[in-house]
Amino acid sequence: MEKSSKSGKPANNQVTAKKLAAVTKLSYSTIDHWSSEGLLVYTRVGSRRMYDLEENVRRCKRIRELQAEELSLKLIKKELSK
Repeated sequence: MEKSSKSGKPANNQVTAKKLAAVTKLSYSTIDHWSSEGLLVYTRVGSRRMYDLEENVRRCKRIRELQAEELSLKLIKKELSK
């Protein structure tokens, strides 16, 4: 889920996909895939995606919980939008 940045600069609590992957102990490709599917919220700063760290750590944890319940990414997306 993309949001646009008006300032062109990342906020202090925003991190790159690589940093989010490291913090959550997920692979970069997982972060990239979940972003493409609209499961993670990010803003564009130039050509980079910047993620709110706290919000997306919570989202990653919830996605993993829902995957453990065998929900599809489509259903997880619906659940996250509630």
